Amino acid sequence: MKRMMIAAVAALMAAPAFADGPGGYTLRITASNGEMSESFEISFASDGGYTDSRGPSGAWEVHEGELCLTNHAFTTPAGQEVPSMTQCGPWEGAMQPGEAMDLNGWAPEGVTITVERVS
Repeated sequence: MKRMMIAAVAALMAAPAFADGPGGYTLRITASNGEMSESFEISFASDGGYTDSRGPSGAWEVHEGELCLTNHAFTTPAGQEVPSMTQCGPWEGAMQPGEAMDLNGWAPEGVTITVERVS
């Protein structure tokens, strides 16, 4: 009984992080510095997992207005080992399909990150 109560409290505490996040969204991310541009898509599951069209996958959560992505370790097609790491940046909340916004704080200065909700 005690374990069930602890699990229920943990689930209630975690629920707002998922409710405010991009669960169920597929977002097209475009990074541009004026000379070059790269686009990819990230699909966010409602349970806190994500997959990236470039290959990586991992977990996401929203905490105090920031979306944090933690990737699983992976190897790039060029053979480079990428360790598991967490990256957080501003998250402005709910988006409608087709809506796009520019986000600051996700990339080095001079790089614009545009996020478009695909579905």
